[in-house]
Amino acid sequence: MTAPDGKDLSETADSVTLSKARRDICMDAAYELDAIAAMLPSAVEKSDEVAMASHLRVRCMAARVQALAIVLMSGLLDEAVTTQELQSKVIVS
Repeated sequence: MTAPDGKDLSETADSVTLSKARRDICMDAAYELDAIAAMLPSAVEKSDEVAMASHLRVRCMAARVQALAIVLMSGLLDEAVTTQELQSKVIVS
């Protein structure tokens, strides 16, 4: 539902509220990122040493994209997941 002022996203000092439609769009983007990440490793050849090295790099990047997509999905839908848990998956030392 859109707020009376026409905005579907509002922020105060300590909270953010978004419309279901906006949340659904964000979830669609996260699902698509997850699907792309799942497909990426198979798009890179493993025919020789150089290609295998490229495949492994792409596989690592795809795993990170997939992990971030899962954080988005969890952050938008799963009330049981804490902000600290989400942050620990995003902030990499």
